[in-house]
Amino acid sequence: MNIFSFKLRLDSIQVGHTADGNIQVMGFSSFQFFDGKQTQIYSLAFTAYGEPAQTIAQAGINGVVVAIGELNIFSVDRQTHKDKVANFYIEESQILRQGNSVSVEVSPPTIQSATAPTTQPPVAPAPAASHRQPQPTQQPVGVATAPSNGHSPVDDEELIPF
Repeated sequence: MNIFSFKLRLDSIQVGHTADGNIQVMGFSSFQFFDGKQTQIYSLAFTAYGEPAQTIAQAGINGVVVAIGELNIFSVDRQTHKDKVANFYIEESQILRQGNSVSVEVSPPTIQSATAPTTQPPVAPAPAASHRQPQPTQQPVGVATAPSNGHSPVDDEELIPF
């Protein structure tokens, strides 16, 4: 996996939400690079989820961000040929210059009614630490214990060597 960092100018931003309710931002950006004796500008599609997506939405159109992430290249069928398209999946971002912010709609969290039945039984409080009996735990061991799936019981956690 290759990690790239770009200084991007955000040209277009589309904000949405995933099925889980996380914020999702997609759009096009541009970055500059030096080719031979002149500076070139290249357009790059991007996608971000969660906190980096919120940062990009706050930066807005024509904003400038430093973005760190993965560059994914995939094939797209055109009418006469196959074309390679790059998409930059942003994992971290930071605003360098503010642009025109994009509004993000946040839906209120669902609150469970106090009268609604619950499917989970009530949880009893744990006993005090001084009255607790040590529980056997599992510790990885060598190949000699293959029938026990690589674990052997340990009676006391203080005997674990690390």
